[in-house]
Amino acid sequence: MELNTSFIENIRLNESDNSIEVNKYLQTEINDIYAAGDVANFPYAPMGESTRIEHWRLAAQQGRIGAINMLHKYHNKGKSRSVVTVDNIVPFFSSGLYDL
Repeated sequence: MELNTSFIENIRLNESDNSIEVNKYLQTEINDIYAAGDVANFPYAPMGESTRIEHWRLAAQQGRIGAINMLHKYHNKGKSRSVVTVDNIVPFFSSGLYDL
């Protein structure tokens, strides 16, 4: 069994970590191709730059955002609809440190 990745062959990857650049809707540079989770380098407003966060919780949040946007329930051809963007979420996770 081989993975079919031909649909992303023309997507430019980030040089530093081979992630896929996406906009705030999680859309890649190719129309109707979206990326989320560990592979997505997304614009993160508090930092003022794009970032990639490898955590299952963020992948789940972005998966929902990507799905809504794939169904075109966002700003489409000048007509505003339910806007769902990555800047509407706050990525968070916690770790146990020093018995706290």
